Amino acid sequence: MAWIYKNIDIEKTQLPFNEGFFDYIVMGNVLEHMVEPLRVLKYIRKFLSDEWVFDFFSANIVNWHSRLTIFFGKFEYEESGVFDRTHLHFYNLNSAKKLAVDAGYNIISLDVTPSIYFYKES
Repeated sequence: MAWIYKNIDIEKTQLPFNEGFFDYIVMGNVLEHMVEPLRVLKYIRKFLSDEWVFDFFSANIVNWHSRLTIFFGKFEYEESGVFDRTHLHFYNLNSAKKLAVDAGYNIISLDVTPSIYFYKES
């Protein structure tokens, strides 16, 4: 298995790969920073092989920490996290699922990381 990492602005640059080149693509916490994430998700689909997996992660704006912060009247941009000042979009579970489905993906697995742990295995 070969790992390829390229730092490319996928919204402004054509990818230098053939169609079906990748079996696995991971986009971790980047869609919320893109101008047109739906267009990007549709575009990268052609680079996935027939036996593909695509994972994407995004900050959840409606996690309990964010909800309580907003409930108490605070919504200030930060250097990182859910309120990152470079976020152009905010997602919750439903809007993230809708984005994937609208881009033509079938969801086979879904996971949410809670922001408040009531129980955590060590």
